[in-house]
Amino acid sequence: MERTEVLDMMSSLKLYGMRSAYDETLATAIKRKHEPQRFVGDLLKAEISEKQARSIKYQLTVAKLPLAKDVEDFAFKDTPINEALVRDLAGGGFIAQQRNVVLVGGTGTGKTHLAIAIARSCIRAGSRGRFFTTVDLVNQLEAEDRAGRQGRLWCKRFEVEPSTRREVALDHAARTAFQILGAVLPLAPSLPSLN
Repeated sequence: MERTEVLDMMSSLKLYGMRSAYDETLATAIKRKHEPQRFVGDLLKAEISEKQARSIKYQLTVAKLPLAKDVEDFAFKDTPINEALVRDLAGGGFIAQQRNVVLVGGTGTGKTHLAIAIARSCIRAGSRGRFFTTVDLVNQLEAEDRAGRQGRLWCKRFEVEPSTRREVALDHAARTAFQILGAVLPLAPSLPSLN
């Protein structure tokens, strides 16, 4: 079978990782006299790596993070922020424990930077996330309330079946962050402090 036929078949099967690695993997296999199983295995590894990279890129896009920030970029020196705790949160253990993280602090203290950095780290490890500002969240929840579709945001974000969800309804007076957090906090058994 000709090289072009093999590459065309890989493309038609959407095996883009295998296709991009084919020439180099084949040259290495011939040069080092690899067994056919090793050659196929190397192509499969390339495909898996490419799919994982594409998935992470997609999840980072879906998360709608406003900036690209990482924990390594944050200047912890001369701040009261607990660096060990932030690095622990970036490891994603709180997700496995089904815990939430709420960052509280004044303007310019690094809440957004750290939230984005923690989310990016967790997404790279295979989790999913979504960035909201309080204003965006309030607007979406109020729009649901006006449309008579209370709780849809939570079903969509947390993949809860509509028939089993706990209704999340906001009163027309729910315009402050504390009122929004009042609807969210029952989902959070405890909130760690970064200080």
